[in-house]
Amino acid sequence: MVHHFFFASFFSPRYNQPKIYLCHNHWQSKSFRGGHHVSKKFFFLCVPFFIVLLIFFFGGLAGAQDISPALQQEFADAKAAIEAAQKAQAEKYSPEDLKKAQDLLITADNAKAFKDAVKFAQASRLARAYAELSKAIAELKSEEEKLAATQEELQKAKGEIERLKKAQ
Repeated sequence: MVHHFFFASFFSPRYNQPKIYLCHNHWQSKSFRGGHHVSKKFFFLCVPFFIVLLIFFFGGLAGAQDISPALQQEFADAKAAIEAAQKAQAEKYSPEDLKKAQDLLITADNAKAFKDAVKFAQASRLARAYAELSKAIAELKSEEEKLAATQEELQKAKGEIERLKKAQ
């Protein structure tokens, strides 16, 4: 047989000191002093606790705010920044930052579904920032490749000029 023990501490009216009761089968046990009276005390102690929990739960849902048009524009800007980064070949030159931007855009979209305006705004702004960073890195590395190719061609041209001078 499984016994469930209930531990309670109540103030004794005589000495204003806590009396500790331990019984099985909650407060209805014969060994629990003042069983019915204690169950009322226990009930009146638990009800406010559950009311506070319900207030926090439904308060969080009631605090959900609609996403303003300005925030929706930030989301659209983040999407456009990701598309621009992809056109700049960010997958090739900066895949980590592009992936982070895409993940943040998904986070923003999820926050929009839950009407969490703060998280929506933060994720949208971060997505745009990571996308712009990814695009800048991609453009920089692309230009570095072009510069390296141009320098190589320049060296070949210099070598050809030197060869022609020697041939004359």
